[in-house]
Amino acid sequence: MKKITFIIVCFLSVAFASAQLNSVSIVGNGAGGWPGEAGNPGPEDTNQMITSDGGITWTLENLTLTEGAVKFRGNNSWDLPYNWGGSSFPSGTAVEDGDALTATAGVYNVTFNANTLAYNFTLVTEVALTSVSIVGNGAGGWPGEAGNPGPEDTNQMTSSDGGVTWSIDDLTLTDGSVKFRGNNSWDLPYNWGGASFPSGTAVEDGDAITSVSGTYDVTFNTNTLAYNFTSTGTLGIETTSLISFELYPNPTSDIVHIKSDKDIVSLIVFDLMGRKVLETQHVLNNKISLAKLQSGVYLINGKDSEGNVFVKKVILK
Repeated sequence: MKKITFIIVCFLSVAFASAQLNSVSIVGNGAGGWPGEAGNPGPEDTNQMITSDGGITWTLENLTLTEGAVKFRGNNSWDLPYNWGGSSFPSGTAVEDGDALTATAGVYNVTFNANTLAYNFTLVTEVALTSVSIVGNGAGGWPGEAGNPGPEDTNQMTSSDGGVTWSIDDLTLTDGSVKFRGNNSWDLPYNWGGASFPSGTAVEDGDAITSVSGTYDVTFNTNTLAYNFTSTGTLGIETTSLISFELYPNPTSDIVHIKSDKDIVSLIVFDLMGRKVLETQHVLNNKISLAKLQSGVYLINGKDSEGNVFVKKVILK
């Protein structure tokens, strides 16, 4: 009987020893790759955590994550019970063999408690913003689509103040959807949509902005997330200045006169969102009435008898 008891104790001791937690690492496509994938073959996982209290609290500093899935993994193995996922990021309680966490791009200090399974990713710094572009089917196509494969987005904005205010001039848009995108990637937090056009406040990972056909000078502030698409007045039309051309009075409360050495044969009025609000093909005495329109700023596109066109901003009181 004593011999049997001794054997059982020895067996349990061996089993307990084999189940000891000797290491904890952070793995996943948000942390450099899953173990066994090309570039991350093992046998030791890349992002090894350390412990100073005998294997209870594990830490890792300055871990760079991209947007993607991550898990905590013990002993460089998927053997249970040392395989943990979770349902929330950046903090929560891990679940044995649970779904992977969805990480947000950034640099983090990470803690994990092997007893309570509490974890926390503390943001140290966001991934540096090195570029901003405008993408979407209203701006030439979504990245990765046929004809627009990347890796660098087409409509690159520029910054002259260290990456706060970004701008691009004479951007041609069509009716469609557009977003602001950072670092030529969809990784958060540099992926912004919005609810209004031509101006508004962007939303991280928000719905795409509905664009209106036209040519615009665009600005975007990455601190306040304010954006503005300012029509250049061309609205897709090649503009040629007339020899003598003037609108008066401007501002006006009704009639606008066009002073020109040519007869004006057609006039089209657009609002600042590029929508046609008034048109006439029978211009009498080179003038047009704006009385039916609401007060605001409009763009008048005209054509003279020789086919020259012009665009001029007018203010209606």
